Amino acid sequence: MNTDKKILNEAIILFRKNGYHATSMNMVSEACGISKGNLTYHYPTKEELFKECIHASATYFKKYVLFSSFENQPSELDGLINFFKNVKTWLTYEGKIIGCTFSNAAIELRHSNSDLAEIPINYLREFKTTLKEKIESGQNNKNIVSKESADVMVEDLFLGYEGAVVYSRIENSLKCFDLYINRTYKYFKIKSP
Repeated sequence: MNTDKKILNEAIILFRKNGYHATSMNMVSEACGISKGNLTYHYPTKEELFKECIHASATYFKKYVLFSSFENQPSELDGLINFFKNVKTWLTYEGKIIGCTFSNAAIELRHSNSDLAEIPINYLREFKTTLKEKIESGQNNKNIVSKESADVMVEDLFLGYEGAVVYSRIENSLKCFDLYINRTYKYFKIKSP
């Protein structure tokens, strides 16, 4: 693995676990086993490194969680079911509930560095737009049926998701997230797997 990729991988983990403010460039260089000078050669500032980490995380999420959920699925509804499974795997891939990288960063930075906070916020908006488009397509194809508009449905999905993730982290249990998924299945009239 090249140095740049190693730095990104280690920094993503540290930013996700510690947050932006509590993660120092020294911590990143130590985690990578490189000098701080070598780190700053690749990423001169923590802000630049953070931006690249958020971008890399969003690219990964879009490719392996969001878009892949809907690929080769017989319907948008099946893609949505697959999406919930993929999100659950993504949230817990370290063996514990890590929370949403984008929401965590947006909340932490909202009042201390609003420009930097806009980066994860814009990715969240992009994810919502993509899901809205999938729901609209499902409504047009009659495999997602609801009295609600796609706008309302996607807002409900995100609000429920954020609450479920927060309480799952507080309880250190997926019980809240599983309840959210089951409620969402009822919302979309999906039979629980």
